Amino acid sequence: MNFKFDSDYIQRARYRVAMVTADDVLQDSRVLKTAQTVSKLGFQVCLYGLNNEDASTRIESYPFEIVLLPDPRFEMERLGKWSADIDDRDWDEFTHIFSRHLQDDFGRKPPDFLHTHSMAGLAVGGKLYGLDEKHTFFWIHDVHEYVRGLDFMDESTKAFFCRIEEEFIHCPDVLTSGSSTLSDILQDFYSLKRKPSVIFSAPRRSDFDHYHPKDVRSALDVPQNAPLLVYIGNVKPTCGVEMLIEVLAMLPDAHLAIVTNSSVGYVEDLRHTAREMDVNRRIHFHPHVPFYNVTSFLRTATVGISFLQPNAETALSNELFEYIHAGLPSLVSKNQYVYEFVNQHDCGLTFEAGDARSLAEAVTRVVDHLHSEPSWRQSIQALSEQYSWEEQEAVIAGIYDALVPHKRCDSDSLRKGKNYSVLHLPVTGAGSANAFARAMKIHGISACSLYIGPNKWQYHADRILDSFPNDLTAGKEMLDDLISQYDIFHFHVRPVLYALHYPFPTGMDLILLRAANKKVFFHFRGGEARLASVFKKCSPYNYVSENPDNIFDRYKEDEQRIFIKFICGVCHRVFVLDPELQTYVPETLIVPRVVDLKKWAFVGTEPSEVLRVVHAPSRRVMKGTKEVLSAVEKLKSEGIPIELRLVEGVSNDEARELYKWADVVIDQLRVGWYGVLTIEAMALGKAVVCYIRDDLKHYLPYPLPLAVANPDNLYQVLKDLVSNPAVVRSLGLRGRKYVEELHDDEKITDILLRVYEAEGNSVDISKIAGFLSFQKEALVRPQSIRYILRYVVNKQNFVSFFRILRRDGVRVAVRKVYDLVFR
Repeated sequence: MNFKFDSDYIQRARYRVAMVTADDVLQDSRVLKTAQTVSKLGFQVCLYGLNNEDASTRIESYPFEIVLLPDPRFEMERLGKWSADIDDRDWDEFTHIFSRHLQDDFGRKPPDFLHTHSMAGLAVGGKLYGLDEKHTFFWIHDVHEYVRGLDFMDESTKAFFCRIEEEFIHCPDVLTSGSSTLSDILQDFYSLKRKPSVIFSAPRRSDFDHYHPKDVRSALDVPQNAPLLVYIGNVKPTCGVEMLIEVLAMLPDAHLAIVTNSSVGYVEDLRHTAREMDVNRRIHFHPHVPFYNVTSFLRTATVGISFLQPNAETALSNELFEYIHAGLPSLVSKNQYVYEFVNQHDCGLTFEAGDARSLAEAVTRVVDHLHSEPSWRQSIQALSEQYSWEEQEAVIAGIYDALVPHKRCDSDSLRKGKNYSVLHLPVTGAGSANAFARAMKIHGISACSLYIGPNKWQYHADRILDSFPNDLTAGKEMLDDLISQYDIFHFHVRPVLYALHYPFPTGMDLILLRAANKKVFFHFRGGEARLASVFKKCSPYNYVSENPDNIFDRYKEDEQRIFIKFICGVCHRVFVLDPELQTYVPETLIVPRVVDLKKWAFVGTEPSEVLRVVHAPSRRVMKGTKEVLSAVEKLKSEGIPIELRLVEGVSNDEARELYKWADVVIDQLRVGWYGVLTIEAMALGKAVVCYIRDDLKHYLPYPLPLAVANPDNLYQVLKDLVSNPAVVRSLGLRGRKYVEELHDDEKITDILLRVYEAEGNSVDISKIAGFLSFQKEALVRPQSIRYILRYVVNKQNFVSFFRILRRDGVRVAVRKVYDLVFR
């Protein structure tokens, strides 16, 4: 399921979802993928998990909020209620404390949906459900395990969670589970009116990348001709991993890769055993791989191994699906459920649990089968179409949409009910601001684009100002003029009153517009929102250290954070262009880039003996131009027919004619998402090569509408495109279809008008006051400026100040502001 900017997305954005697991959420791929899906649908998601410290913390680098709440054991230790004996712990008190922490955070932003996971999540949800007498939220619960089947669990803990299940299993509005078998058991045992919906813990098809720079065989330096067994998951005595060492001793040519988070303790015991059995040179340990990279990483192994885990009788393991997506035959401990699945789909073999010889024989049979029938891997991987997270997303979307009240915002009221006027300002936004204004005029809206400053790409605008001073007095006449003419103000990148490092009165125009009852929207478009520390964490190809054009000096992270909070506190709605930017500003709507499809009409590609490539290095470091030149030169040196043209120093109209010549257009290789060049090239029907962050590829439709590449594999991607002209044409066709669906300026504008019409956010005084306080402390001011800042930063004074502006009207209110500031 790809991202869609439509009326459903806007409707869902009105609702907050609290997704909860009383566990380490960052290690639970099922929970993370569910949160990503719900966020992609448009809901405002906050994912809650368990911190391993006695404090709350917020995790960045996701396009939604993640809050880790304090581990209740610290409070229980202080109260003398925490037992070192795991069999003697008070889980009722544990989940009670966690629920209280959760409710305290809800006080900030109460949820419309509560989505809990696993048996502890049911206990927490049940407590919150009991406290919410009016049941103001919908409750969705995902059953991860069959509690009565957890034989490894001590009796007291098991008894508690069985009682919780009996008490609360009927309370959620919707139940889901990981398999049809578990759903059948729950329905029969508890006489449920509806069978829990099945959501398999399968990977995404879009995550698999056969160009991925890392693979398990290369990473561990295993010979290409050696059978490579792989095990992925926890390594502890209850998993049975030690049996694999015995198997290695029986298979003298085989190697074993163990991909795990575990690093000490039992792992060292395994290493010691391997040395004793003289197989230590053929056993390899590799650290955890992010779940969205697992299938790509495993692709060069020979066979995947999975042992019976708790609840194996009722669910298929994550690992089994991961092996399928990687194209690996699976060897799985035998039980009826697994045996039937593996045999039905011919995706591997089963072996007797605890029997090393049975497993060794199964490995030999699988290796022989692969030699005699190499296409077996392709048929296994084909199962990923049926068992993929993309298929599960449709189930999740159906669940939420069935619960959401369907109140639609009709943009016709903008056109027929009131004579709205819209202003897009104050920068070009690569032509997007004018494109929005133009499309709104087609919709019958009075709209205007206004640019301030130079416009080196010669983008068109309705009004252009050479400059605008960051000064209330000097800008008073122009501000008065804008306030009197327009009802809706859509800012791109920056306010009108603005200077680097946000000195006063930067942003005061936004406050004045809100005070004047104008609708105010803000669109983050790039570097002004991209936080260096988060960018560095998210993208291995980031350019933080190079700091091109001193961008990370112009936008200092501590200042950016305060400014972003201010924008979110003062505007009716805040937008970003794409999910990469949403990583830095989670509480936003994605309003995509737009393109005029009439102006950028389909051209397509023509067969040619030479692959014609275009790259526009507007910012060479950010775009990865050095890597582009290097890859093309290497291909040329090998006699591969490829020609590269760089598009620099020309207008947008001139660039369009150059793009028409190309077969392939290379966009940015280091940011993690595509830019304006991509949508323009796609509109022309050209194949696009661009770097999409691994954790964001699922926002795109599958098959992907572009070729994903990065500085490490660009050479190989281009080489394959040279030899596959049919793929080039197919990418061009898919790209054109994609921009028609997601980037058509008229379609996007129609939905954007619905956003304008909706109520929007109220003013957050604390965020505004925080920004004003920053301005006061950051720079030395004239005495008059310091005076007004000291006055306004006070919350009570600000509220009074704001009411005066509303009461007295626009012109009188603005005059009073100026008199107060400059008296």
